[in-house]
Amino acid sequence: MFLTQVIGNLGSDAELKDGDNGKKFAAFSVAHKELSRNQQGNPVEKVVWISVAWYGYTDKMLACLKKGTKVFVAGYIKVTAYLDKENKPQSGITIYPNTVELCGVKNISSGE
Repeated sequence: MFLTQVIGNLGSDAELKDGDNGKKFAAFSVAHKELSRNQQGNPVEKVVWISVAWYGYTDKMLACLKKGTKVFVAGYIKVTAYLDKENKPQSGITIYPNTVELCGVKNISSGE
């Protein structure tokens, strides 16, 4: 079992979904930026999307998980393989968190 931590912004509002075990969970995706350099030494930014399936959510916290919210997520990771729309192999990352913390909220009224 692998543990991981990630800080990133929600790509959309969290939604409640029904799990296979009959329990509800909060589902959301987090965009995490990775910075590296290409062969020429120029900085390159890559965005990695991570799915989150949070069974330990509270209604109060769920109300805060809106698009653009910066969160810290820590928990168990599961990597899955799948075929995309063009039938090309892809991989997906899902975190089943023990911890979800708010790091900040975008100012909605000013459009920032």
